[in-house]
Parts: sequence; C-alpha cells; structure tokens
Amino acid sequence: MKAGLVAPFLFALLAPAFAAQDPRPDFSLKGAANAAATRRDDVFGGSLTITTDADWRKQWNDARGGMPRFTEASGISRGRRIWVLVFFANARTDLGGNVSVECDVRFVRPDGTAAYEQTDLPCFKGRIEGPPGNLRLAAQQIEFVGDEKDPPGTWRVEVKLRDTGAKREVPLVGVFTLRG
Repeated sequence: MKAGLVAPFLFALLAPAFAAQDPRPDFSLKGAANAAATRRDDVFGGSLTITTDADWRKQWNDARGGMPRFTEASGISRGRRIWVLVFFANARTDLGGNVSVECDVRFVRPDGTAAYEQTDLPCFKGRIEGPPGNLRLAAQQIEFVGDEKDPPGTWRVEVKLRDTGAKREVPLVGVFTLRG
C-alpha cells in the first residue's frame, strides 16, 4: 500500500464539512457496493462510499443542496487511487449546537489481516449549521493506492462511527477488489 507523501494513508482534515440541505438524511448513496456501507442506529446514521473521483471534494462543495454522484469504485488496478468518504447525520448536539463524532478505521487484506488500523479519530467536532439530520461529510477521508506488495483480491474497509454525545455507534463496511 503506497502513501501519498506522508503516511500509509493520507488523512485529509477538512474545514467543517458542508451539509446537504435535504432535512431527511438519505443514507442510500445510490449504488453503494453493499448494504453494510449504510447503517443507522436509532436516529444516528452513517454511510461510506469508495470512489475513484479525484475531484470528490469539489463535487461535495458544489452540490448546492443536493447529493453529488460519486463514481463508485468496486475494483481498481495497482497504482490507481481511491478515496473512502464517510458521511453521518443526526449526531446529538449539546446546548451550544456542537457535536462530537469519532471513528475507527481498519483496512483488511484479502487474507483477513489488518493492513491499517486507527482508533478514536476525530470525524467531526464542533458546531454544526442547519438541522442535525442534514447529511454531513466527516473530516476523515482516506486515500488508498495499492502497491506491488499488496495482495490482489477483495479488500474490506471497516469504519465504526461513534456519536460520543449520544453514546451510539454505527459500523460501516465497504469492499473493493485490488487487481493484480
């Protein structure tokens, strides 16, 4: 697995994510590779999508109240980049309108061993604008590039979203195939 410039995975910490304007969260993210990529626990929910769109950030920022259509990545060749985007809605706000969402991220090789694992990452901390039910982009996005040492086959991306204010968590799973 090749890292951009800094680490095995490049985590881009964004400015507070922009919320879509639809007050009813749509966790379907049409075309998700499997149902485990979208989950909700009571009201808090999340979704992840694996995309090959290098301009995903521009698509999200230019959505203007709608959900952008990301190109879903189900399989990639070595050297090709993918991005794992994590979304959430309905995190519990405190009296000041702040939320705290953390996430655990794990990449699993085809043989079941972990290629990467990180826990308690800040996915979103701070004040949110608009209704809590708006779909929001988490601050953690993961970039992956398969290198020559990575085994071909089906890889799993496991993300556990945690609404620390409500003490709820939602497991998300995405899959992609690395072709040899």
